[in-house]
Amino acid sequence: MPPKKNASQSPERPKDSSVAFPWLGAFAVVVCAAAIFACSSFVAPGWEASKVLDCLTNPSQHASTETPPMTKELADAPDGFARVLIEQRHAYCEARYREAKANGIPRNVAAPLLIETWRRSVFAIERPWLWALEDHEFKRTNNVLYATFIISKQTRFDLLGFGQICGLTQLFNHIPGQIEWTDKLNIVRNLWKAHAAGILGGPFHSVMLPTYTLEKSNSVGEYRKMLQDATAANSQDSEHDDHAVGWIHKKKGVENSRGITLYSWNDLQVLNQKHGIDQVAQTLAPGVLQRYMKDPLLLDGHKTDLRCYILISSVQPLASFFYPEFIVRRSPQKYSPTDKGAAGLTAADLTKANFTHAQWSPIQMAEYLAEAERIDLDPQIWLDTVFLPKLKVLSSRLLRTTFSSLAKDAGYYGIFGMDVLVTNDLEVFFSEMNYSPDLGLPNSGEWKQEVTQDMLREVMGIQLEVLNYRVENGPAGASGVPSTDLMMKLEPAVKKYSKLAYTKSASDTSIWWYDQMPNRPSH
Repeated sequence: MPPKKNASQSPERPKDSSVAFPWLGAFAVVVCAAAIFACSSFVAPGWEASKVLDCLTNPSQHASTETPPMTKELADAPDGFARVLIEQRHAYCEARYREAKANGIPRNVAAPLLIETWRRSVFAIERPWLWALEDHEFKRTNNVLYATFIISKQTRFDLLGFGQICGLTQLFNHIPGQIEWTDKLNIVRNLWKAHAAGILGGPFHSVMLPTYTLEKSNSVGEYRKMLQDATAANSQDSEHDDHAVGWIHKKKGVENSRGITLYSWNDLQVLNQKHGIDQVAQTLAPGVLQRYMKDPLLLDGHKTDLRCYILISSVQPLASFFYPEFIVRRSPQKYSPTDKGAAGLTAADLTKANFTHAQWSPIQMAEYLAEAERIDLDPQIWLDTVFLPKLKVLSSRLLRTTFSSLAKDAGYYGIFGMDVLVTNDLEVFFSEMNYSPDLGLPNSGEWKQEVTQDMLREVMGIQLEVLNYRVENGPAGASGVPSTDLMMKLEPAVKKYSKLAYTKSASDTSIWWYDQMPNRPSH
């Protein structure tokens, strides 16, 4: 394993887009060259130039019977360049598949900056990603079309080669449709829908604290409903304090603890009186307003929450896992109910001064609770049989609620950072899901560095087996009707991760969900 880097080092950040994104300026050339690459580099030796030209002008004549047909996509495509691009992509992907079938999957990785038009800054992938890939003997390439793994902090699917990837032989670390659970407005809507349909596995408030979605179209009505509900709840709470933090507002489109503002009930009343209820509602939109936890878990007096990691290694067939080594995050200052600053938040940028204090391991938390006589079991036994199952049930319910929104196409996977609130009674509630969790060294103490490196090394091993499965099964493995079971294929690569949800077998395509098992495995 490469030596651990100094946590004070900053991640490499591009000085300008031409350096950070070298293939963007030559995209048109790459696309044109890709078709030639598809028809010559990956086909059987001995092809003459005239045959390469024939592949370009008549790609359908060279289609493999082992790869997915493109009939519907072509039927829906407009004439002209769009149709040519689709035809060339299919010819290229078919050639890639034949080569992988014959000679194995090439071990190369591209890490492009797929520039988001709405972001003020764009970041490169973190070093632990590259170390994990090096451990699996992958080499860097700037050619996104050629790469087997494409890893980016951004989700611009349209900036990939040909606008998509070759699902049987490539993997991109984001899943189309993931915004349905990484955007807080979306996940709240989805949870309420599941609650109404009776498929959530319990009431909404067993998953999340009271939360109100403030969109431009409904912000006034939703905000007024919140005020009405809160007034009623406050009147029944003998310990209610108007000056204590009571609500947390999160702006739409930001993640990883950014875009957050804390409000007391008194703050909201002052704003309403000064600007009017309707104006305040419109100012808060788009975003969510969530009840702030009144009785958070305090470890040595510091507010505590968790960062957990979920891996969706394949959507169809489904294979999803929960990583048991979560990060226990403590606020940099001792908790005070009226503090709207560092005492009430656990964001990494607030805790840089002392990561040893701010980031604990699960066993550190459990040992502290045992010493304080908060739990009456051995710390590790309590984690394995009580606390981790709670986190996995929560994760499974969230995934089950939003699973239908995830694209079923092969070639996409995701590591998600789930933030979890913990009450003083050790109950857990969902806070938010992050599609590109911070895995870098500058925001990591010794424990998080260890977790990140071990986890990513395991992720790469699992995803390599997903690719091998795709190549072995061809289109059947991408359509959910494989000849072999994906989970069985992945089991040798799974070390610490534990099963969260998966398609049962090739003959039984129903899904096993952790939260629906009557006798759940503890770990």
